[in-house]
Amino acid sequence: MKKLTTTGFLLIFLLLAIPCHASLVQHAASSQGATPLTVTLGSAVTAGDTIVVGIAGDGVDTPPTGCKFAATDNNSNSYSSSTLFNNSTLCVQVFWITAPTLSPNNPPTITCADSAGDNHMWCDVAEFSSLTTNTDGNAGATVTSTTSLSTSSITTTVTDTIFGFFADSGSATMSAGSGWNVIDSSNTNLHFVFEYNTGEAAGTYSATASNTAADATWIGTILALKQTSTVTGCGILCLGAGH
Repeated sequence: MKKLTTTGFLLIFLLLAIPCHASLVQHAASSQGATPLTVTLGSAVTAGDTIVVGIAGDGVDTPPTGCKFAATDNNSNSYSSSTLFNNSTLCVQVFWITAPTLSPNNPPTITCADSAGDNHMWCDVAEFSSLTTNTDGNAGATVTSTTSLSTSSITTTVTDTIFGFFADSGSATMSAGSGWNVIDSSNTNLHFVFEYNTGEAAGTYSATASNTAADATWIGTILALKQTSTVTGCGILCLGAGH
């Protein structure tokens, strides 16, 4: 049998160091109703995965007084939350939990609520594999009157998954920004886009969305979650003999 040399060990290290990213497993949404809204995912959640919840609403009172969001579920899990961002009309916020308790109910039912009340709400729920509860940044943005919106920038590491969540109470059609993957979107009553991206390199990122007409009533937020240290199937193990 040939002896594995330093070159062989270096090859193994390089192959195992190839980065890969978390992935969207499933998603579901509830919309247009007054608080609270409930969402049940279509399939059982895999143990260890992360549930991400985007909530948007137009508060009965002038925001932020009328925006007191919460995400809960029927397994009594406690969700982390991003900063609440608001303008004079709308509020957006993202909640998440990694490795939630999945008993006695799997798939769980997630409740999105606003204790101050809302005329309209969006509650969007997504399951992602291989994420942690640790964040690399959170920022928001509002506009005066424009057809595009970019959040403030955040700095991420190489394998972050970055979420953008935008809402609008106008009549224009909203779309995700170039290069962003859509989780869910709607252009009825309270419009919204829930999107995600994977950072192929460490750096500065902004979430972006567009409207078909200039609008002064929309808002957005960006959140980066770190990936777990290992992801199944991302490395290639080479056990060939060294030279």
